Amino acid sequence: MKVILLIISILLPAISFAENLSAVNAYDFSFKNVSGEKVDLSKYKGKLVLLVKDEDFCGFTRGLFALNNLTRLYRDRGLEILVVSSQESMKKCPGRTNWVKYPVVVPEGGEFNSWLVSASSSKGNPTQVLISPFGNVIEAYNTNPAEDSSDVRKDIEYNLPEAPVD
Repeated sequence: MKVILLIISILLPAISFAENLSAVNAYDFSFKNVSGEKVDLSKYKGKLVLLVKDEDFCGFTRGLFALNNLTRLYRDRGLEILVVSSQESMKKCPGRTNWVKYPVVVPEGGEFNSWLVSASSSKGNPTQVLISPFGNVIEAYNTNPAEDSSDVRKDIEYNLPEAPVD
């Protein structure tokens, strides 16, 4: 009997945590920008958001051309691009955020990554995530942002808001 109670006491919090992850959407999360200010993802409600995870902030330069191209094509139609990095990665290349055009944010804690993995059909840790104007994960990609992926572009075009966004 004690073994059963022990197992239940271990599993119950894990089940509760998993239920909480599936109940939230991207707008429930906030980050800190490079200046340390809080950035709520809810600020992007109504827009299509491409989160680009950058684990190697120094090596990210190759991906900027493809991101600039996406911005040029779709920003006026409601696409926002956010670069998600880590404190450790940004410390390796100080000053780099001065010339990156996109908001660079750092997740607080591991909840966001856990949610991303559970909310997407992606195997492993996705490098790019497309989030709907309603805050749900549309698709997660394990592609290099430097590759101007036709799959990412097709999904962006298909999911852009109907009306232009202010």
